[in-house]
Amino acid sequence: MIDAAQAAPPAFISAEQISDYIAEGRAAEAAGQPWQTKPPFMRSVGAVGPFVLSIEYRNIPAPDYTIHQTEYELFVVLEGSGSMRIGGELKDPFRYRRTNLASKVIVGGEERKISKGDVLMISPKTAHGVSQSDGKLVLLALHMPPPAAPEK
Repeated sequence: MIDAAQAAPPAFISAEQISDYIAEGRAAEAAGQPWQTKPPFMRSVGAVGPFVLSIEYRNIPAPDYTIHQTEYELFVVLEGSGSMRIGGELKDPFRYRRTNLASKVIVGGEERKISKGDVLMISPKTAHGVSQSDGKLVLLALHMPPPAAPEK
């Protein structure tokens, strides 16, 4: 028998559950939850193997720009609008979570306006981060490993 605490996270997340997560973000914002290292609300909502899905509710820009050295990251804008800086180089980066780099400053890259319905795919080793939130920005983020090398 599998202990509920050890059960695999769901591979299906309903629209209702996503709406509930967004409502939690609104509540955190309304309560004045302080910005620390995460947005007012960021929740991992599922994982299957190495694939990790989260919802990010942002009402201000990210404090750090990041590079995932071994993962792709797919963003889907669920609500709101803002801007994301993609590419360029991190100035004075620091390491976190073994394979990631972060920095307060990104030099160069492209500023891209994003809004509801937009999809962004960030390749490994690409600097990126939310540089502007137009009041509210809700992102669905999926971290994915690179594809396996073909068998020889």
